[in-house]
Amino acid sequence: MAKTEKGKRSALPLTLARERRAAESFISEALAARPSANSPASLVPGLAQPLADGLAARAARDKLGRPLDIHQVAGLIGCSPWTVRQKLLPLGLPFFRSAASGKLIFYEVQVVRWIEKMQGGKK
Repeated sequence: MAKTEKGKRSALPLTLARERRAAESFISEALAARPSANSPASLVPGLAQPLADGLAARAARDKLGRPLDIHQVAGLIGCSPWTVRQKLLPLGLPFFRSAASGKLIFYEVQVVRWIEKMQGGKK
């Protein structure tokens, strides 16, 4: 660190070699020469399948949107949870009932599509 006025220190950039471009080139060549440790080809056979399954789960999550509870849906629509349960569910608001707790689970994209359908928007 170099001294500046009034005893304060300032940080200097760390350099690994006098010729920075040569050092960067050397590092880049070394990294390009070997395959990534995270590439599917470098994994033990059978381990790549869970990665593919994770991608499928992510695609499904993107298709449905994030899961919401009844309070979040009420906030999204702009009404009370009572209105969601008593008025909108009988009209066909899509939901999933958790078997363990009986909790209602809504998916954001489905709710938005239902609202657009009810308003005569895109189908």
